Amino acid sequence: MLALAGNLDAFIVYLALFPRGEKELEMILHDSVVRPTTGPNSTAHTGRWMRAFYLNLLWRNAVVIDNVLLRDYTSTLQASSTWSPPYRYAQMAALRAVYEGSPDALRLIHEAWNSVETPWEGEEHEDMLIRTELAGSEIAVLTQIHLGDEAGLNRDVAYGLRSHQRYYERTEALQDSVGSWISLPLLGLCALAKWRGMTITVQSPFLPLDLI
Repeated sequence: MLALAGNLDAFIVYLALFPRGEKELEMILHDSVVRPTTGPNSTAHTGRWMRAFYLNLLWRNAVVIDNVLLRDYTSTLQASSTWSPPYRYAQMAALRAVYEGSPDALRLIHEAWNSVETPWEGEEHEDMLIRTELAGSEIAVLTQIHLGDEAGLNRDVAYGLRSHQRYYERTEALQDSVGSWISLPLLGLCALAKWRGMTITVQSPFLPLDLI
């Protein structure tokens, strides 16, 4: 089921590359209408790309990652009517660089850190603190994967899981949301780490390593 979800998200992101009307698609997902092509009704956004990336990492689905998700979607997603926060684009670039083993990976990781810590116009201070903690923990784990630091990886995964739990314990609605069950970003990153031969020793109900 997770593999199907990963392929679906990747397909939706891929369709966003095409001009509006050339390959139009409208679907009903979880009571929501999804229109992945660009234009005034587009629902393409960075979060969908990242979810597809993490889900496909779980299954080591290099075919989908290499042939679909590693395309350059920046200008397409920026043209979407569904707004994505600026730091997500920097985070996408860092993820791609570490996955590909790019010599620019460390520079792009630093750019992602700087982008996460930069507030955007109208952002509430409390929202920025929460965002910085969650996204920052993901970038920290990505950094340790790039450096090959297994001890640092497990330390930062554990910290990220505590951040995940604190975030979703804030309200009853968040506790009942699908995102509260597992930390998909950290699980996907752990899959990438295992792909690189690193061992994950952290145990948590939010990190079902059996899915990798």
